[in-house]
Amino acid sequence: MNELLSEQVKQAVLPVLDKENVELVELQLNRGKKRLLLRFLVDRPGGITLDECAHLNREIGRIFDQQNVVQDSYILEVSSPGLDRPLKSTRDFQRAQAKLIRVVLHQELNRQNVWKGRLVEISEKEIAVQTEDGASQRIPRELIARASVEVEI
Repeated sequence: MNELLSEQVKQAVLPVLDKENVELVELQLNRGKKRLLLRFLVDRPGGITLDECAHLNREIGRIFDQQNVVQDSYILEVSSPGLDRPLKSTRDFQRAQAKLIRVVLHQELNRQNVWKGRLVEISEKEIAVQTEDGASQRIPRELIARASVEVEI
């Protein structure tokens, strides 16, 4: 059910996001006791502002009202994925090229399941990070449970 609803929501919203030159980073659907939470994490080149998120929230709400996409009572949130945004797609990894990232694996690779380093290579099948000691580690994408950009200070 959630996959079907997720696809219907995306189909309704993507034209507005495209028109506004905004990328849907992630759509989260969570069923609460009384309401459905629809959380849109969006971004654009150069970042997205709070005012832009508020504008998109109004536009998406208007579409939902017009098209009756969501039948249940819902809460709608539109926000930035943040500085430590999750890396999921190839495009996400490409945007993080040369940045410090943290990768958590489903299973150990070379006796580690957490890798931290500069993202130096990206392909559909694997990424490569350069660790603090200067070594390069290739990580198959299928082993990645979570990956995110590390905030550097």
